[in-house]
Amino acid sequence: MAECFLNNERNRGNSLMIEIKVPRNSKSIYVGKDSGWLNHKGIILARDTKYKVLNVSEGKLELEFINDN
Repeated sequence: MAECFLNNERNRGNSLMIEIKVPRNSKSIYVGKDSGWLNHKGIILARDTKYKVLNVSEGKLELEFINDN
């Protein structure tokens, strides 16, 4: 879904997709179907969550969740 949004002519060049790799058992809440968006499966992470930047490319940012357990 996110890639369709990014590739939409109206959004091209004005959007950024953020992909976050989150390990199992991380402190988070799965939103799933209750997000209000069709085919959107999301999670909520704590506001003080730390990330490691894995890759930055045109229109896409890849991050990795850092567990501080």
